[in-house]
Amino acid sequence: MYNLFYTADEFMGADGRSADPNFSLFSYTAALRHFWITDLKILGATYGMDVAVLLTDNELKVSTPGGILHRSTVGFGDMLIQPLVLAWHGSNWDACVLYGLWVPTGTFDAKNPASVGKGFWTHMAGLGTTWYPDAAKSWSVSLANRLEYHTENHDLNVTPGKHYSLEAGVAKHLGATWEVAAVGTIAQKITDDRGSGVTYDPSIHDRAFAAGVEVTKFFPAMKTQLSLRWLHEFNAIERPQGDAIWLSLAKIW
Repeated sequence: MYNLFYTADEFMGADGRSADPNFSLFSYTAALRHFWITDLKILGATYGMDVAVLLTDNELKVSTPGGILHRSTVGFGDMLIQPLVLAWHGSNWDACVLYGLWVPTGTFDAKNPASVGKGFWTHMAGLGTTWYPDAAKSWSVSLANRLEYHTENHDLNVTPGKHYSLEAGVAKHLGATWEVAAVGTIAQKITDDRGSGVTYDPSIHDRAFAAGVEVTKFFPAMKTQLSLRWLHEFNAIERPQGDAIWLSLAKIW
């Protein structure tokens, strides 16, 4: 169970400066995600799959030629289906590759910038790894790479450019049930938007960097863990810039 709280009071323009003095955004997403890890082996890896269902509440204020626009939207967002998860495990490392599909189940309205859906399908490929530098595995270094390939939004006549994202973390166990980590992310569009609806300069690619901390508490007897993560965004271009708080609860059945 993921709970994401995101707030931003700046929308950064192509020059990296605030482009709208009236902009504000609050978004809350509750995501229920279920992983199924099987006993099947493929290329020496354990095979699994997962699915995630999202419920989102967006509150947006933005300047328009007609004045300040307020929009509030609540509803089920786009669904994530990952039919392919392959995980390898070594003595001091883990690695994983995956393929996922974002399904446009959420409502999209071209006239509502607070829509909970994106209005297009997205193919996602991922590669992640974790390295444990000490024999006790009290330290870990993790990297997760994702590439997103978007299809056309037919309401806007725009096919968004591909996005690349990187998540990184360095974690340390404190005793048997606590872990603290320094975490960071990079989100970067890497190709131009295409289509007849592109009335802006598509060569300006949105991006954001973020850094923060994470604290995790393990409950071994219940096979459960609770994590709290905070990320602060900076050096954003052509997108909101704010703070994200993740509260995650994971249970092994």
